[in-house]
Amino acid sequence: MRITLTLLTLCLFLFSCRENSESKLNSGDASFEPADGQGLSKLPDSLRLMNNMLLIEDFNADDITDFAAVVQNKYNEQIGVVIMHSSSNSETFVFGAGKEVSGMTNLHWVEVFDLLPKGKLVAPTLVDKQTGDIIGPDKSKEFKLIAAGISMSVEEGHGGGILFWDGSGYRWYHVE
Repeated sequence: MRITLTLLTLCLFLFSCRENSESKLNSGDASFEPADGQGLSKLPDSLRLMNNMLLIEDFNADDITDFAAVVQNKYNEQIGVVIMHSSSNSETFVFGAGKEVSGMTNLHWVEVFDLLPKGKLVAPTLVDKQTGDIIGPDKSKEFKLIAAGISMSVEEGHGGGILFWDGSGYRWYHVE
């Protein structure tokens, strides 16, 4: 089972590298090998990787390359994001795919899955609670990314989110 999963992951990885030449996946170190040497075998058995939605970068500001991907829960078919740290404890974080993130358990709407560079300023979108009108970025919650962030959205529309490390854990900002 692990050999099949590893081969499948390698094929997806190579296909993604060829298709997305502008992604960080293709520049610099495009390998993901956690400190424990087990690679993607640490992916929870309940999750399957989605095609062409993989990112490799330092997501938790420890200067070690991590892995993020859009995944589908095999049991409930819900879509989410997994982030796997490659530090010595190889932590795995799941957002969506049945687990709640910002009131959502299914991120089925994700069509664009991109890196945000370390140092970028991000802020959630401020929305009028009575009218639903977009007011603009909430400057009071503006945050300078201390590691790479992940931007998710739909292709031809507004709305999405930013997933990022704040120094102690991951945070989600809704953006329009």
